[in-house]
Amino acid sequence: MHGLHEPECGLLNLVRCYDSTDRNHVLALFEQAATTSSSFCFSTTIILASGQKQPVFCVGESAGLEQRYSGSMLGVFFFPRFQLEAKGRIFNHHHQ
Repeated sequence: MHGLHEPECGLLNLVRCYDSTDRNHVLALFEQAATTSSSFCFSTTIILASGQKQPVFCVGESAGLEQRYSGSMLGVFFFPRFQLEAKGRIFNHHHQ
């Protein structure tokens, strides 16, 4: 869904398809998680080749970063089945 090719696995490659207004925020979350063992979550949209927007949610954590050049980051991505139209129309939920 992220449009990554086989050898690509960097965080910059991962976020390049995200909505441009969210990229820096998501990169800041990843940077924080890469320097301090922590939990993180975010939501954004992936801009598909067709121009449609696919919502994506991520929940993750980093651990074992107390020693330099060690540790890991693990995240789970959720892709809701609905898509947002590219023309700026958003599905609204009415709360009562």
